[in-house]
Amino acid sequence: MKEDLNQPEKIIVEKPAMTFKQKATLTITVLMMVALVAFIVQNYNKVKIDFFMFEFRVRIIYLMVFSAVIGMFSMYVFQKYRRSKKKK
Repeated sequence: MKEDLNQPEKIIVEKPAMTFKQKATLTITVLMMVALVAFIVQNYNKVKIDFFMFEFRVRIIYLMVFSAVIGMFSMYVFQKYRRSKKKK
């Protein structure tokens, strides 16, 4: 086959891997995670928790991780609820 010399070459423009907004969001998220880990490590001592008639001695780190997981789960469920309500 002969190449057609009259047709211009196709120019391929590559898009950046991430936009500025995505990079900024990722950077802020990473910084917040580093700050959270540093805060948790500094609060490694035990505390006494009275829950109804039960008493626990738990490290603050576990309370914070548990609270963060509960918060992430509840936000996930809330977002799913809002998206499903928006589609209707």
